[in-house]
Amino acid sequence: MKKYIYIIIIIFFALSCENEIPFDIKDNPPKLVINALFDAKKEKNDIILALTGREKVTYLKDASISIYVNGELKDHLTAPEIESTPYGEREIIYKTKIRFTPDDIVRIEAKTNDGKYQAWSEVTVPYPINIKNIDAAIITKNSAWSSSNDYLRVQTTFTDDGKQANYYRIVMLFDLEIEAKNPDTFNDTVIYNTVTENLIVNEDVVLTDGRPSTDDDDNGLLAPVQNNYGVFDNSRINGTYTMITSMIIPYYSFGYTGYYAPDWYKYIKRIKVKARVRLMSISKMQYFYLKALNIYDSVDYDNYFNLPIKFPSNIEGGTGIFGISIGNEAIIRLNDYTPNF
Repeated sequence: MKKYIYIIIIIFFALSCENEIPFDIKDNPPKLVINALFDAKKEKNDIILALTGREKVTYLKDASISIYVNGELKDHLTAPEIESTPYGEREIIYKTKIRFTPDDIVRIEAKTNDGKYQAWSEVTVPYPINIKNIDAAIITKNSAWSSSNDYLRVQTTFTDDGKQANYYRIVMLFDLEIEAKNPDTFNDTVIYNTVTENLIVNEDVVLTDGRPSTDDDDNGLLAPVQNNYGVFDNSRINGTYTMITSMIIPYYSFGYTGYYAPDWYKYIKRIKVKARVRLMSISKMQYFYLKALNIYDSVDYDNYFNLPIKFPSNIEGGTGIFGISIGNEAIIRLNDYTPNF
């Protein structure tokens, strides 16, 4: 609804204007893009390099990356991996196996092989935040688009000391272990899949910037941007806090290896479901970057009728984002699911 109101307002002003303003678009020189959001506890972390362009970016494979930890060279990457996505696209990704600890100063330097483009960034690994307690319940809600859906509602308790400005992110994931028959060979097989949906945070004061709601589909004119990336700071937290998040349980993805293998649906025997709640400390720049992504991914944002979003960048000599998150996770085991067909 809000989007249509914006369109009406824009049309009104367009029809009211008589003077034309000349607008000349000039090409800006390309910039080197570094996108690297590391997880300190992952075995491998991805780095994507590209050059900006007027209509699209150009991903780079003829480049090198040096990573320093506390002033010491720890990795030098020259050979990216080329991976295919479920959409048929091919991604060029540099991977590093460096492990990081709190208070490490990490510097990343990238340059093209011809030496024409160079960029760098430096961040300090934050200290992790611990989950003190977690409670979970399965609830069923009616939906405007279907009869009902099952949701996992989680209450996560943690403590922030409040001595300085801290920035965090909460994430929910579902790990599925699917016992099925291969539709081609009919042999028993097991498929492992990790699924995530949009995080539902409307009940929580902190995650909604002080505007909680009981309506999951609040699309009013002044409705807040949905915090799908679960980012927040400690400005509304004083000591111990219990955060409320929910996510739809992905039973609809019965054993898919991806969303492009629906035949698996007919051969599922059982699905073991495990939920993971991750609470991570992140850098200030990463916090504002993900908040900008929340706006960009919002259903109310339109590339044609809204003002352009300016994404924050901490890349010197180029653009993009470099950040390192660190935290802990809690595991919630749900009952096995057996399809009724």
